[in-house]
Amino acid sequence: MKINQNVNSHLARRGNRKMEKEQERKIVSYLGKLIRDHFGKGSTSLYVSITPPFLTVYLRGFISPAEQTLVRQKEETRVFETRNLLMVELFPTIKSGFWEKKINLKELYFDWKLEKHTGMIWGLIDNDTKSTSFSWPEHIDNKNLESDIIKMSQTIQKAPLHTEVFWINDRTVLIHREGIFVEIEKSLIELGYTEELRTAKRPLEEKGLYKFLSEPTLKKRLREAFFDWNFSEDKGHIILILAPDFNS
Repeated sequence: MKINQNVNSHLARRGNRKMEKEQERKIVSYLGKLIRDHFGKGSTSLYVSITPPFLTVYLRGFISPAEQTLVRQKEETRVFETRNLLMVELFPTIKSGFWEKKINLKELYFDWKLEKHTGMIWGLIDNDTKSTSFSWPEHIDNKNLESDIIKMSQTIQKAPLHTEVFWINDRTVLIHREGIFVEIEKSLIELGYTEELRTAKRPLEEKGLYKFLSEPTLKKRLREAFFDWNFSEDKGHIILILAPDFNS
């Protein structure tokens, strides 16, 4: 009986992963067209990973000629503001498009690395499959990694009330934090200054991350980091993109 249960469990996991792969293929096609239609230029490559309750989309080669001109003129803030406004406006459209593909998108996050022409779009999803059973790589000390994140947060603002790290795949790590805003930030949020706060926090947290997060702890070189927050619910995410190894 136990053998049969193990076989059934294995077949169920294979079935879920096959369905997720098909959904990933559809999301690549859907988002690729959506980005081209609304941003004026698509990305040269787009990588989707569905690991419930998370969905991540990594974009490469994503910047228009007009945006490149603004970046050269040190007007990165204008590019960020325009992209952020577009993403907020597109959220209902994206949510509807995902729903047609049997993915219930509950929250949407995004960040961009203009100098590298890359970006990350990610979200919380609720679909028919069970949440992924996340596991840590055997060679990673999860306590040290979480400790590095808490130290970084504490130095910049305060220690989060809750910190959790999820290994999406061997190149992508998602860090979830709750209870992260200090009183002055909460006041700014109540006054509607969320975009200004987002603009100020991203470079500050990135600087702190590279200071406190030890690459020997990750066992890989940190290639990029993306940041975004849910200001109304006092929580935020950091997504790490890792190189295959230290030499990459």
